[in-house]
Amino acid sequence: MNEDSITEIFCDVDDFCKALENYCKNRCLLGGKKAPKWFPASRLSLSEVMTIILLFHLSGYRCFKWYYQRVHMRDCFPCPVSYNRFVELTGCALLPLLLYTQGFRRGTCTGISFIRPLAKLES
Repeated sequence: MNEDSITEIFCDVDDFCKALENYCKNRCLLGGKKAPKWFPASRLSLSEVMTIILLFHLSGYRCFKWYYQRVHMRDCFPCPVSYNRFVELTGCALLPLLLYTQGFRRGTCTGISFIRPLAKLES
């Protein structure tokens, strides 16, 4: 995947995250309190975490740990966190990622679907 494609994906995800944050901020009943942060402080932003996860799924690699530690673009994400910290951050990125993939960027159905059968259980 070239750098232009990565930048395009990141910009799209970042625009989504900003829109989601504004949507939640405008509709949250706070009672005069400060809005809670739903993504912890980190060197990586929510947009960067979501982009790395999406790039992994687009890459075709099967092992995320190997992908994260060796393959993902360090020049595109200059402040990486450790693998363990990244796994912690993915829990906070799960809901926004789900909303992005299932609601905001849902593909069109081509009429062709693939279902991989589960391995048969031995009795």
